[in-house]
Amino acid sequence: MLASKNLINYSNTSKRSVKELYLHLEKIIKKLKSGELKKALNDAIKLQKLFPNSSDLLNIIGAIYFKQKNNSTAIKYYKKALNINPNTFETVYNLGAALKASYKYQESLKFFKRSAEMNPRSWRAHQEIGRCYKNLKNSSNALSFYNRALSIQPDQVSILNDLGILHGQIGQNEKAKEYFRRILEIRPNWGKAHRHLSLVIDYKHDKEHILDLEELISKKLNPIDEIQIRYAYFRATSAIGQVDVAFENLAKSKNLRKAHSNYNIQNELKVFTNVKKFYKKTHNINVVTQTETARVKTIFIVGMPRSGTTLVEQILDSHSKVFSGGEVPFLGNKLYPKFLSEKSQLNFSLNSELNFLYKDYEEFINRLIVNPKYFVDKMPTNFLWIGQINKLFPDTKIINVRRDPMAVIWSNYKHYFSSKELNFGNSLDDIISYYEAYESLMNFWKIYLDQKIYELSYENLTVKPKIEINKLLKFCGLDWEDSCISFYKQNSLVQTASRSQVRKPIYTGSSDEWKKYHKHLAFIEEKVRSSLGAKE
Repeated sequence: MLASKNLINYSNTSKRSVKELYLHLEKIIKKLKSGELKKALNDAIKLQKLFPNSSDLLNIIGAIYFKQKNNSTAIKYYKKALNINPNTFETVYNLGAALKASYKYQESLKFFKRSAEMNPRSWRAHQEIGRCYKNLKNSSNALSFYNRALSIQPDQVSILNDLGILHGQIGQNEKAKEYFRRILEIRPNWGKAHRHLSLVIDYKHDKEHILDLEELISKKLNPIDEIQIRYAYFRATSAIGQVDVAFENLAKSKNLRKAHSNYNIQNELKVFTNVKKFYKKTHNINVVTQTETARVKTIFIVGMPRSGTTLVEQILDSHSKVFSGGEVPFLGNKLYPKFLSEKSQLNFSLNSELNFLYKDYEEFINRLIVNPKYFVDKMPTNFLWIGQINKLFPDTKIINVRRDPMAVIWSNYKHYFSSKELNFGNSLDDIISYYEAYESLMNFWKIYLDQKIYELSYENLTVKPKIEINKLLKFCGLDWEDSCISFYKQNSLVQTASRSQVRKPIYTGSSDEWKKYHKHLAFIEEKVRSSLGAKE
């Protein structure tokens, strides 16, 4: 959504100059669409000197910055455009999108609602309102606006997909299946819908989808669809006990995905090393943040992905004084790029950057929470930033969840992670390397921050839940509430891969699931036991 060609903005220019402007705009848009972002931006900035009051041009500049993931600058240009012409649907919608990408969901809602009022037939505007409400954990409003979008565009697969995912995340699997099956009537080979359907279907009582998947994998598919269809087939055959077929298709799915990603585990390991180097040099530097103004106390849950962090989050979230924001990406998004190379992280301005980060983070929390509460950030990979977290929030509680390493390795391998940051999960060797780096870093944090980190064993939690939950609550400064042990009764929205598990009472045995695939994993077991101490 770029130029509207609204000539109302150019009362002081000639028809010829306006025509020239739009000829240039068309060329810039072509470059933008083809991915030539630097050229598009250079041309647009030059053109702005000639047409400083063109709202269409300002909107396009905003779109270029948005494409570059420079959301803050994109927002500035969109707002400049609206100051000149406040009634352009495209700019209002684009501003909503940039604010949403900046996790400013409440403000984003305002502009998406405004765009929906300007164009009531815009299914995209209604869909985005639904997505904002979902991010704010308001599932009823999210469903309402998704359905409005669907009433406008009944066969739009992205809306059907959003509805299916949301119903699955609130535990309404039967309803979720209906939407995914509607998608497959429209696009029978769409891998994403097959994968999502595999997450909500009971294959022991519903064999139809298995037959569909068997037929599909016998055909030539595009790689993106094949990756997800083979993954769905893994889940289906695993559910009915066809272990060898399941593992074969999981391995093919993972190998294909790794081949089509640009992920390199060495870049990841470089970040771990640079984090240590940097903290050694800066751990004595005091960072002054306005913590006395904070309305809420923050609790961070970290650990290897698939270690039980979602279970711990749901236990805490069921407490009357706690609100969970889920997996908050602020810290990783801001800090990770700075540690990709030693040069960039050594030039890192600790005080100014962390103060900016603190304010940004606090604003995010305050937008989510109405009443003063404890706030839970359940981003597992925040273990990378424990040193920075300690400087930002000296009084925060940090919980590191541990689980049997073989269980963690298998669970990471068997899950399909949408986040590119978790692409190490596409290779068993990469998972082991990542796990070793995690262990090394946690041992590093123990040296500097031993008393700040609460170590919680997933296995202990499942064996003696009441004792472990009580200890956990005491560490967080919370009183016991019975709701914490019956967390599964909540109808809360769970957006992680563990959503089916946390809708059940705490149970034992999940850490032994990998043993079904023992013969396929035997080649890594000895290595894992020697280096990571996996249980017999």
